Amino acid sequence: MTSSRPREIYLVDVARILLRGIKREEIQRGPVFALPGSVNAYKEFEGTITVNSEEEGGVAIDTALGITLFINVIDVSATMALVEGSGSGKIQPGESVKAIIFLKDSVAIEEGQGLRIRGTGKPIRNRD
Repeated sequence: MTSSRPREIYLVDVARILLRGIKREEIQRGPVFALPGSVNAYKEFEGTITVNSEEEGGVAIDTALGITLFINVIDVSATMALVEGSGSGKIQPGESVKAIIFLKDSVAIEEGQGLRIRGTGKPIRNRD
């Protein structure tokens, strides 16, 4: 065990966290370890979607079908609606559109955070 204290812990890290002065019933199990009020969970958000070009392996996204988003370390089912004037019902490779994303479950997301859209078994958009 080392005496250094990391400021961030990632999925691959093994960590023990000692919480002094906090009762077991005051905390909840979940994918995020944060101070109360420092992170918000959302079920809906608006963002810009940029699909990889065909050369990068991008495929068209049919907005009528459900999608899977890889956010932080979890997969979340979602649907989307294009913002008015942002295109038709299908997003083509290399295209950028504004959309409203509706998540099946609430997830902790920060403004400007990148995510991956999955469909047809391969990544549609990679943004880190």
